[in-house]
Amino acid sequence: MLMEAILVGVWAALCGIDKFDIFTGIHRPLVTGTVVGLILGDLQTGLIAGATFELAWLGLVSNAGVQPPDTTIGAIVGTMFAIKLNMTPEAAIGMSIPFALAMQTAVIFLFTSCAPMMQKADQYASELNLKGLDKLLYLGLSARALLYGIVGFSAIFFGASGAEFIQEYLPESIVKGMA
Repeated sequence: MLMEAILVGVWAALCGIDKFDIFTGIHRPLVTGTVVGLILGDLQTGLIAGATFELAWLGLVSNAGVQPPDTTIGAIVGTMFAIKLNMTPEAAIGMSIPFALAMQTAVIFLFTSCAPMMQKADQYASELNLKGLDKLLYLGLSARALLYGIVGFSAIFFGASGAEFIQEYLPESIVKGMA
């Protein structure tokens, strides 16, 4: 379980960088669900869950100041629920929405807390201090990668026990209703 959590944490960190800076598309639910499924040992469920999440969240992209629910963490948590609880991907979407919303809030908080760095960036730019600008860039990338990595790791490492609790105590009708 520890190795799975570490691998998903590293994947989530890469996705956190990709989502806002590089944009190769690896952060999208289709890819993320597939990779998490591969890491958790159920590639087929990961692919099906990722494709289902992609269709459900297709239009959710960051645009200007709008930050939608975080589809990357939603896909990681949802795929984990689908695999660990043997849940349908449709029900896993419903179960993962609170995690996607919580991550949305964490990202907004991170972006807001980094706002004072803009004055320093302006100063570095006016001084043509490229090394200073590079340091600020890497600081921002590292903070976001760390946030995504910790949340991705936690979702798998602690999520398994939470998933077992849900499976044991949540009525089947509610789980089916999430679909």
